[in-house]
Formats: sequence, structure tokens, C-alpha cells
Amino acid sequence: MLNRSEIIGNLCKKPELKETKSGTAVSSFSVATNSKWKDKATGEMKEEVEFHNVVVWGKLAEVCCDFLRQGSKVYMAGALKTQSWEDKESGKNMYRTEIVVKEMEMLDGKPKDGAVAKPYHPANLEDEPKKAHNTTAEVKEADLPF
Repeated sequence: MLNRSEIIGNLCKKPELKETKSGTAVSSFSVATNSKWKDKATGEMKEEVEFHNVVVWGKLAEVCCDFLRQGSKVYMAGALKTQSWEDKESGKNMYRTEIVVKEMEMLDGKPKDGAVAKPYHPANLEDEPKKAHNTTAEVKEADLPF
């Protein structure tokens, strides 16, 4: 099964960092995407904006809060998740679909301080660097997974 969503858009407002009771960092915010097309009947250009709810956890939530601002252009990828609850006032069932982000890349270009922005991937935030793969080792047919 595959549950993956990828968007490129602009932040609607600056992310705010919160913590769960257990101390895990979390941030929720919206990202706007738009699509443009030409109306065949009138020849007029049309535009539609879609707002996506995103949730970011852990170290990535901290990175988003430190480096993203309202209007920042960003690539985000993750899994769709739908929350449901009963509204206390009306008693109606309520739903909210959000992207639980696992990967993020800032697309605004080079930061003003000259630092080079790297795409976020969970492996980039590990304490110890990954060991280099031995590319000269001989691969045997028995080692292949297929």
C-alpha cells in the first residue's frame, strides 16, 4: 500500500512550535498551492488556491519553526491522515485531513547569511554521520534480493 502526498507551495503563516506532554516537538500550519488554467468558454485565465493542513513532528518541526516564515516556498512530502472527533457544542462528527510531513525542502534559495540550505531528510539529522558505502566491493549474485 502507498500513502504519500507531495506538495510545493507557500506557507500561510509562520509555524509555531509546541510540545506534547512527553516533550516531543510538534508544529501544525497550512501550505497554499495554486493551479492556473484558461477557461475554454471565455478565454479568461482562472486560478484556484488549495490550502493543505500539515503536521510536523520532532526535529523537523524545530527546523521548520527556525527557518520557515509566512510566504516561504517549500516542498513537503508525507502521509495523509484524517482525524475525526465529535464537536462538543453541536454533537456533529468533524473531520480534518492533514499531511504528516516526513521530508521538507526550502525552495526560497540561498539564505541571506550565505549558508547552504540542504533538503531535510531524517538521515540528515542523525548525530553521527553515515558511514560511506564500499562501492568497490564485488556484488555476488546470491546477494541480490531478486
